[in-house]
Amino acid sequence: DKLPCHQVEHNPAYTDAVSDYLKDNVWNKVQKQAKSCELDPEDLKKKMEDASDHWRDFLTDRGKEHGGTKKCWDKQMSMPDTWYIPFSMNPGTPTPRAPVKWDDLSGSIKEKLKQLFQLH
Repeated sequence: DKLPCHQVEHNPAYTDAVSDYLKDNVWNKVQKQAKSCELDPEDLKKKMEDASDHWRDFLTDRGKEHGGTKKCWDKQMSMPDTWYIPFSMNPGTPTPRAPVKWDDLSGSIKEKLKQLFQLH
């Protein structure tokens, strides 16, 4: 609960955003330092740790949106326009997804999903 799903919009949305962030906030700055022979390994370490903190904070915040992943999963039929948002790793606008209509699933699939997600 309260973290996005790794399989929801990791590629290309999240991967591209992380790559762009690293280029702008780490690599371009380090490259300038290296050209002038002023590269500080501790500064590079700090920039990478800051980048990790930035993306960890984003994922933590996203997973809590609209009450968090568990609430949104449980209430997806009553919040069809927002239920999917906390599951998305997309730092832009998450791609809309239709709610799962449990009654439309066959018995065996429904039972496997209940076991997988430990739903009651």
